[in-house]
Amino acid sequence: MLVRRFSVKSRLNCALPSTKVFGILSITSTPEQLKQSLKSSGVFLSNELVDQVLKRVRFSHGNPSQTLEFFCYTGRRKGFYHTTFLEEAACLVTIAKVCSVRQTVDSFRKFRKLVAESDINCFNALLRTLCQEKSMTDARNVYHSLKHRFCPNLQTFNILLSGWKTPEDVEGFLKEMKEMGVTTDVVTYNSLVDVYCKGREIEKAYKVLEEIRDRDLSPDVITYTCIIGGLGLIGQPDKGRDVLKEMKEYGCYPDAAAYNAVVRNFCIAKRLGDVNGLVEEMVSKGLSPNATTYNLFFRVFYWSNDLHNSWVMYNRMMVEGCLPNTQSCMFLIRLFRKYEKGNMVEKGFGSYTLVSDVLFDLLCDMGKLEEAEKCFFEDD
Repeated sequence: MLVRRFSVKSRLNCALPSTKVFGILSITSTPEQLKQSLKSSGVFLSNELVDQVLKRVRFSHGNPSQTLEFFCYTGRRKGFYHTTFLEEAACLVTIAKVCSVRQTVDSFRKFRKLVAESDINCFNALLRTLCQEKSMTDARNVYHSLKHRFCPNLQTFNILLSGWKTPEDVEGFLKEMKEMGVTTDVVTYNSLVDVYCKGREIEKAYKVLEEIRDRDLSPDVITYTCIIGGLGLIGQPDKGRDVLKEMKEYGCYPDAAAYNAVVRNFCIAKRLGDVNGLVEEMVSKGLSPNATTYNLFFRVFYWSNDLHNSWVMYNRMMVEGCLPNTQSCMFLIRLFRKYEKGNMVEKGFGSYTLVSDVLFDLLCDMGKLEEAEKCFFEDD
């Protein structure tokens, strides 16, 4: 551990200023260590630099408590001011795998005192954070407790509408939105289409689609992808494929996610002939199959205990330059486990335990702790 920390410090000495400060946030564990390391680093903490650091922390597994301390430390410096983006970023990264909802809201109130212009964008950042890191219920409760201090806008409601599992919840916010005179857009409607499709209420989803067109709005690729997924859930993969043609007629061209939704439907129906045709069509349109596409194949091969074709598909991924993600590896590893025998290593597949441990260590080294935890429990 000491050797590893020493090597990290050595690399920081020749790193870019933003990388150096981000590294300090990662290797220090107390406010005192943080302050001392920042002072001895010789890095000038400009507004732009702090912005860059918080962006990195926001999109990585940064240390939330140290990030909050860094935010407060820079805010106390003479002549320094936090921008609205920094407010949003700090809100997102200080959240809470280590904080409760109450502590998160308390932190938000502290940020409002530090930032001169604390507006609806900051409130939206808080709600987005709660939706992503806590639960939709927590976000809803905080919204109702604080909404009178702000003026909710379209983005506020679009954040709150995403992620609900029941139509009642979405319809409730949609009603409040209309009562407040906030005009809906395609993103708003997509939340409603999504929840209807996931609930297998495909007729209601199509009515929303008609309403979108009646308002002279254009359904986007997300709208159609939701419809395709809903058709798959009610066992109509062919109609899902027809949606690909329909959306083109309306000037909306399917992306990889839309094709993946159709592929998923045919995989569930175990119609691999249609799946192969769709992948070929996908490639002919200039779209590259991604890890999600291949994972759909791996899922089918896993169900049928087909180790050979799984390995062929994995090698195809490598040839195509498509990097497997955690789910890809877990499908293969669990399939290997079914075939764990003395001659597995001789056949070139390797030990299940060894492969699993390597994947787990790799995820930890990359800082992907959530995926490592998922890998660990799936492996258990």
